[in-house]
Amino acid sequence: MFMPSEKRDEKQKKLLSTIEKHLQQENAQTAAAINEIMQTVNELHTKFLVDYAACEDRIRKKWVRIQKENEVLEKYMAERVKNEEPKYKAAWDENVTGLSKARASYKAFQGTVKELASECSDLSDIRRAALPAKDRARSR
Repeated sequence: MFMPSEKRDEKQKKLLSTIEKHLQQENAQTAAAINEIMQTVNELHTKFLVDYAACEDRIRKKWVRIQKENEVLEKYMAERVKNEEPKYKAAWDENVTGLSKARASYKAFQGTVKELASECSDLSDIRRAALPAKDRARSR
């Protein structure tokens, strides 16, 4: 079937017009969907940034608190060392003095034991001499 050129041109124009409207409608819907998705992504990103900043603030507050507590602990320990050092030095000095006295006492005790041992050997010689000859041989 052959159509006159005018009708064919008119039908083509009508078809092109319909296709153009349909494409414009599809483009508008796609653009609206993309805008909606972008808005959702931006909202999520903004929420993430706000939550992240809040989390970082909480972490920073905790670190500041830890740092302050650490400073308090360091001051306390320095003060305690300063206050306790003379006591430890005095205890150390007394310990050294006590050990020196114990050593001197031990040496004196050894000397006394040696004296007693030599006296005992002298006494045993005297006793043996006083014993009759037959008993002297048994006592050795």
